[in-house]
Amino acid sequence: MFRCHLNLTNFLCKMCASYLYHSPYSKCIALYRQYIIIILYRTNIFDQFFLGHHLKHFSNMIKLLSCLLLALIFSTAYSTTYTKSQVREIFAAGKECMRSLNIPMTSDIIERVLYNRDVVKDEETLKYFDCGCKKLGWVDNEGNVLMSPMVEFFSRNVPRKAVEEVLEKCKTFFDGANVGEKMFNFHQCFFEQKKF
Repeated sequence: MFRCHLNLTNFLCKMCASYLYHSPYSKCIALYRQYIIIILYRTNIFDQFFLGHHLKHFSNMIKLLSCLLLALIFSTAYSTTYTKSQVREIFAAGKECMRSLNIPMTSDIIERVLYNRDVVKDEETLKYFDCGCKKLGWVDNEGNVLMSPMVEFFSRNVPRKAVEEVLEKCKTFFDGANVGEKMFNFHQCFFEQKKF
């Protein structure tokens, strides 16, 4: 179980925090610890009361299945934030912006912004926010935020009311010297406030 525990910790926390759609790393760790404690507790009791020493292989199989079940729980819990079409649209707009802003195509700026992973407030990122949000239709040419297209975009697979509540809370954060800074502040609020 220890080897499975270590491998699964690394795998799940990386997947949960980055690949499986921007779930906060600390939330991943907390949920993982809850599930692993339950699995350890249940398998240890199962070992002590129901298995003899000659059935140790069966016990190891139960532990392995527990690890696989945990991976499945995490993948279903954290894979529903974006649809494939949403990711395609964001990547299409993001790549156009990268070309127009001369950001190297090897940059991971799209993923960092999409999953809120190590997003820094530098000139490149602010220009990317400006360009990307205009291409997605979330900001007009005068620099005003357009809530309706954002609600439509994010409520494809999330209850509309939940999206509207978060966007309404973050409207006050749409402030700054330029569109990039405004959207950066809005983005930070969005990821702090959202529950989906």
